[in-house]
Amino acid sequence: MTNAKTNAPVFDWRSTIRTIVLGGLWLVLPMLLGFLLLAKLDVAEAWLGTLGYWAIITYAAIFALTSGLGLLPTYAQALAGGWIFGALAGTTAALVGFVGGAIVGRLVAACVAGDEVEQLINRTPKAAIVRDALLDRSPWSTTGIITLLRFPPNSPFALTNLALTSCRAPWLAYLVGTGVGMLPRTALVVGLGAAGASTGATSLGELLESSDKRWMMLGGIAATIVVLVILAAIGRRALERATGIKPTNQQSSP
Repeated sequence: MTNAKTNAPVFDWRSTIRTIVLGGLWLVLPMLLGFLLLAKLDVAEAWLGTLGYWAIITYAAIFALTSGLGLLPTYAQALAGGWIFGALAGTTAALVGFVGGAIVGRLVAACVAGDEVEQLINRTPKAAIVRDALLDRSPWSTTGIITLLRFPPNSPFALTNLALTSCRAPWLAYLVGTGVGMLPRTALVVGLGAAGASTGATSLGELLESSDKRWMMLGGIAATIVVLVILAAIGRRALERATGIKPTNQQSSP
């Protein structure tokens, strides 16, 4: 939006409010609906089982749509993929879902945010410096930075889509960085789901009701969390080295 007299950009607060609301929904909704998915995992498995060869395609399409719209958490869907399809097929389908979700999320974010968020970034010196450090690089370097942004397990998928869209990340770097960056944590969680299914339990509820299986699953969850925490630390440090920018939650030494 521009001023008709001066042809200068005019900041649109309504678009910014829409962006804030969208970000809030993308932060809250996945957490709530994720518990529902895990509680009804046996129902989802039974329904997909009726689709035959279309089951894994349907799973990937639903993954893309719900993750892109910020409706379901990626972790819950990845675990479901491992539980239903196994480690290899589940990881492949989940990664297809992630890339598809990145496309959906970018289109939604672009419609909601428009140009106003980019204008806000340009008007905020620190935000502009961060944006330039992340994206104003060669194509390979930009892809690497986006990969590192996706790599930490605590990086919210939908909110990262919104942030990268607002910064106008190049499409190719955006998609390649998403696929590569999401691979490690996706494989871990899908593998956890596959391990749970290998116990012979028909649902998470049944798995947790059996003392032997419960402790096996809890041990797997604990190990997965430890690995994810390590991945998060590695990702933060690699991103700091690549950009020269320290994460905002870290304070410099006196």
